[in-house]
Amino acid sequence: MGMGAGARDPAMSTGPAACLVEGMSPGLLLASVVLSLAGEPAAPPDGGSRGPAEEPVAESEVAPEPAQPSDEPWSALPQTVGSFALALNLGVGSAVGLMGATLSYSGLGPLEVELGVGLGLSGVQASAMLKLGLLGNRTSRFVVGLGVADTVSHQYNREVTGNPIWLNIDLLSYESRGVVFLSFALGVTRGLGGGTYDFGDSGANSLTDQVLPQVRIMMGGWGG
Repeated sequence: MGMGAGARDPAMSTGPAACLVEGMSPGLLLASVVLSLAGEPAAPPDGGSRGPAEEPVAESEVAPEPAQPSDEPWSALPQTVGSFALALNLGVGSAVGLMGATLSYSGLGPLEVELGVGLGLSGVQASAMLKLGLLGNRTSRFVVGLGVADTVSHQYNREVTGNPIWLNIDLLSYESRGVVFLSFALGVTRGLGGGTYDFGDSGANSLTDQVLPQVRIMMGGWGG
């Protein structure tokens, strides 16, 4: 028997879609259509639920990496280490004699310039020395030095005549710039002439080519 134009197909009227449509209110049905047209966000591939989006971290909130100790040579070090050092010197046969003071400048990379004045066996002497750093950096290093000291006055020492001149060589010297400036040096000094020294029974003797050992300890402050 044929079905009339207004008759429903029983399969269509009893299917899941028909039940779902018939059970919805007009407002809910309209909302479902809008959502289906807009499209739902794609679910994660693993089927899990989508979590909240991670907020980007501002650059200011990122903790900076701790500074690493520098192995750079003297010329590349930041200028946080004072270039000038003023020190009291005690020694025997040293560039400034038995005791004196020195002012050094180490802002020339591995090179260092030292000026000093002191009281030695031959009188009051003024010294100038050029040093070269071999190992370490500006805060702690081994250096060698070469300089000249001139006797500018010997009034207190009657055994000396003229103005003896000395060649000073620091063969092994160590410098440390910590809380204070500390240094010690071992080397030799050689007479270059310019005067004589009376050693007693032997009379006045020229100091030319006289070679003597020397030792020096320096302590003071640094800055600049």
